[in-house]
Amino acid sequence: MSQSELHLVSEALARVIVTSIQNACGDSIKEDVRRQRLVTQNSVPTRIWDLLNTALYENAPLYNCTAETTKRGPWQMLLIFDPHSGLLFNIMRETRFKELCRCAPSKRKYHYLPCLTSALNQDLIAGEKQVQMEQVGEVDLDFDIVHKIVTSMLHDLRLSEDVVRHHALVLFMPPGLRCSLCGV
Repeated sequence: MSQSELHLVSEALARVIVTSIQNACGDSIKEDVRRQRLVTQNSVPTRIWDLLNTALYENAPLYNCTAETTKRGPWQMLLIFDPHSGLLFNIMRETRFKELCRCAPSKRKYHYLPCLTSALNQDLIAGEKQVQMEQVGEVDLDFDIVHKIVTSMLHDLRLSEDVVRHHALVLFMPPGLRCSLCGV
């Protein structure tokens, strides 16, 4: 992803994404556990996603962005579209991204990430410290299946493919609260 495209993302929007991640992994989850008086905390990693997605969903309109949930398999995820930059964002744990990079692709089931990058970032060349989707393993994608998956996800946001310029993946690592933008 070019640096000029990243500069189109407002600093305020970038800050709200980072703050939402930090709060969900820190204060928000601690407060939720305390408020609910949970005896066990078996679902904390999943609960963090609920808190994070809710914060982003509530804050996105303040920055003239669209945020909607979409479903891939049993998992509900949040996509954020910034009309100013034309970027479609989603958030992923860095450990999950590394796992996708290690695992061999399944011909039976396509992961949404290679589909989004194949459809929306085909014209990009990975910059320094960025990962190309080929490194994740799925390079032989069926265009019809990719189109169907991406169209379905964009439909949930009430968007068409022609308004989205590129996809941007925000990676984070909860323990250190490291956050980075990856234009895969």
